[in-house]
Order: sequence, then structure tokens, then C-alpha cells
Amino acid sequence: IDTSQLTNAVVNMAINARDAMPDGGKLLLETVNAVLDEADVAADPDAPAGAYVMLAISDNGSGMSPEVQERAFEPFFTTKEVGKGTGLGLSMVYGFVKQSGGHIKIQSQEGHGTTIRLYLPPATGAVDLIAEVFNLFNMENYTLGTTESAANFNQPNTGQNRTAQLGFRVAF
Repeated sequence: IDTSQLTNAVVNMAINARDAMPDGGKLLLETVNAVLDEADVAADPDAPAGAYVMLAISDNGSGMSPEVQERAFEPFFTTKEVGKGTGLGLSMVYGFVKQSGGHIKIQSQEGHGTTIRLYLPPATGAVDLIAEVFNLFNMENYTLGTTESAANFNQPNTGQNRTAQLGFRVAF
């Protein structure tokens, strides 16, 4: 996996999440090892069965209509006002995921928020994306959620610990 492209993908999704929450909200980054089985493949033929690392970015913003979800990965498609977006962010994320041998899925409901899941082939090594993403914009009106347990919070090198060190609020 190209770490620069992964960073750009996370940044693009985080910016879209931020823009969907103009009055603040919750942004959740989640990573988990996942296995897509034959049932998953039957439901979505673009997703080959196998082991993946799933990276999800969720927000509790405005959400997307089914029509917008269908077009979200099209180059130059945007719902933002003129001058606020190019319509290339999610199409670049889509291209990166496919180039990497992965799969991408959007789940969204208008008025309730959006989750975008990237399923990427497993790799070795670690990438610290937290500072890259959250230092790009003012996060004072946002809460960063995590799926780590509260018991792990004070352990060194956990996502929550690193995020708190950067000065962000952490929700359990």
C-alpha cells in the first residue's frame, strides 16, 4: 500500500466528513482485520473473498441520498457549492482502493451521517495517520471517536493515547 495515497484517502474522507458537519459533530476512525466470505462476495461481486484490513471513517453529519451515493465516486461529481470542492476526492479514494486490490463501500442515511469503509489487502508496518489528518483543520467542535476500549486508553502507542496527546477530545 502506498502510504502517501492512503494518507490522501483518509484526508479526503475526513474533509468530506467535516464538511457534512458544519456545526460540529463526531468523526470516527476505525480499523479492524476483516474477512470477506462467500456471502459477502455474493452480495457484492466487486468484493473478492479474503482477508483485508478495514478502515472506516464515519460521521454524524447530513448523510447522502441514494442518488448521491450512486454517483459519489464519479470524477468531478460534487454536491458542494462552486469553489468548495472539485469532485475529485472520493474518485481518487476509489482509484487508490482499486489500484491497491481493495474494495470500498458507502453506507449513508440522510440526516444521520455516513460511513465509508475501505477494505485493503493486509500489509506489514504501521502508519500514524492521526496527526496528518487532524492537524489539517480546526477540530475544536469535533469529537474523535474510537473503538478501542477505555481500559486501553492509558497504554502507550494506542490510537486514543496518541490522539489525546495531540489535544483532541476522545469519545469511548
